[in-house]
Amino acid sequence: MKTKLSAIFMALTLSLAGHTSSHAQATTWNAYTFGPSEALANVQGLKRIITAIEQDTNGEVKIKLNLAGSLPIQSSDITQATGEGTVQFGDDGFFLGAVPIAGVLRLPMLISSRAEFDKAEEIMRPYIDRAFAKQDVVVLGRFVFPFQVAFTTKKLCCRLTLLLPTVRSSRLQCNRDQESAKQSAV
Repeated sequence: MKTKLSAIFMALTLSLAGHTSSHAQATTWNAYTFGPSEALANVQGLKRIITAIEQDTNGEVKIKLNLAGSLPIQSSDITQATGEGTVQFGDDGFFLGAVPIAGVLRLPMLISSRAEFDKAEEIMRPYIDRAFAKQDVVVLGRFVFPFQVAFTTKKLCCRLTLLLPTVRSSRLQCNRDQESAKQSAV
């Protein structure tokens, strides 16, 4: 059954705590995600995976999804909670505290394209999987967030604004800064 499940899981971990299904009765697993809202993409994907698992096991495995904050588990402790059997199924976006070796893939400026990430991830996968296994967790899938994400509370008037030392909200200032940047970009 594990082989079948691993083919359909994405971005999840599964406890090795010995939860098996019985033909006579359904087994219910508790799932926990770092996503606090059903509107988030990872939670939507998780719900589709749960539905597929329940269908593929003919109802032998039922999974109760718990959103972030609904159980006394910090988002940074999902790997540990899964390995200890507190939950049997985890969607962990904050696993670096539990599995530091996985942080290699998040080092700033190391990877600059999806192709580079795929190659690096293929090299790192055995090390990462071993580190999770030491926590009694099997990695069944992964998903990738954008490499760089910028945040600001100010209005951006052009993409070039992100290259400037300060973000300005004035259209006039942005135009002046654009001209300065064009002149100094030689």
